Amino acid sequence: MKDDKHKSVILYAEWKKPLQNLSLEQKGRILDALLDFPDGIIPTFDDPVLQIAWSFMEGGLQENARKWEATRKKRSDAGKKGNESRWHSSKVDSTCRKNRICDTCDDSIANIAVSGSVSVSVSAEEESKEETAADSRTDSGLAEIVQRYEKTLGTFPRSALDKLKKWQDVYSTELICKAFDEAAENNVRKWRYVDGVLKGWQADGVRTLGDVETRREARKKSKDPAEDDWKKEKVLR
Repeated sequence: MKDDKHKSVILYAEWKKPLQNLSLEQKGRILDALLDFPDGIIPTFDDPVLQIAWSFMEGGLQENARKWEATRKKRSDAGKKGNESRWHSSKVDSTCRKNRICDTCDDSIANIAVSGSVSVSVSAEEESKEETAADSRTDSGLAEIVQRYEKTLGTFPRSALDKLKKWQDVYSTELICKAFDEAAENNVRKWRYVDGVLKGWQADGVRTLGDVETRREARKKSKDPAEDDWKKEKVLR
């Protein structure tokens, strides 16, 4: 029996950026996962950086597998339709000769039907491509943010992943990473502190790096210096 399973993977150049800062051990685990993918094995990683990197890559892998399956199905359907068309043409010719119906009319109707089918198919495929591209951009940004967190503050807590994704809907990658810098400047290497910084920015209407600097200068002029120490102690408890 012929094996119709997709037995290959495509490596995309766009993966280079989210993977470039991984260690050799981490890259090896990703490679193992890639080799297992054609067999339908989906990995789970304890390391949040690897999990995010894989999530980014998986979108392209799944899309390529869908395209391969669609191509295989189209070829199979084309073969079936070819046989049906030959049978139908023979039957129509016989009916037309019997009833004196013009062949051109049947051809026009057939062309309209085919055009409609192709239009719907292309539209659905384009929509799928757009959704996949959007997901890939999101996952790529997430991987970059986690890598930046670990470089600046240490191991990223996997339990904070959902919160980080929500902050992605509010702030740019650049601004979220700026919150990591603020935590490091204040010598507080905890996600709770970063989350508090982002909440404070949101409450004050901060939208850009310029807003962050303006807010910082205003707070320096009006705030008791002891307030920051009190907040840091609260986070560390």
